[in-house]
Amino acid sequence: MALFARTPIAPLEYSRTLWMRAWVGLVMVFLYAPLIVLMIFSFNDSKRNVVWRGFTTKYYEKALGNEQLVEALVNPLTIAALATIASLVLGAVAAVMLWRFRFPLKGAIDGTISLPIIVPEICLGVAFLMFFAAVNWPTDLIWPFNLGAITIAHITFCFPFVTM
Repeated sequence: MALFARTPIAPLEYSRTLWMRAWVGLVMVFLYAPLIVLMIFSFNDSKRNVVWRGFTTKYYEKALGNEQLVEALVNPLTIAALATIASLVLGAVAAVMLWRFRFPLKGAIDGTISLPIIVPEICLGVAFLMFFAAVNWPTDLIWPFNLGAITIAHITFCFPFVTM
């Protein structure tokens, strides 16, 4: 009976089998092949992407020449950069504070910092929208109302993940 007994495979050892590697490879091709084809055909000179007419960058030149599109690209990248930097600083300080020191209400502060992780993102988004609309703040920032509020909301949402 011991002749046919197999030792169980640990969860991380499945990647060593040939069939699992083949399956993962097929899934990656299924997921990424349409994106690669789309990127290639974005340089097609034809108005319809059914037939390849030649290589061109005129559509990218048009897009980068449109000020509204460039602004729509720069705003989220700026928000993401600011939110990342501020979240890293605040999260690191909060993590050191919670790990290193003992102080009153440490558990309550730890629980409050964990709330954005627990509460669904859509609820937080609606709550931030209602809050910033109610207080009409920040109005003195460089950006219009929306972008300053969005940056503050992103920082508030992101830094608990850094802290934990």
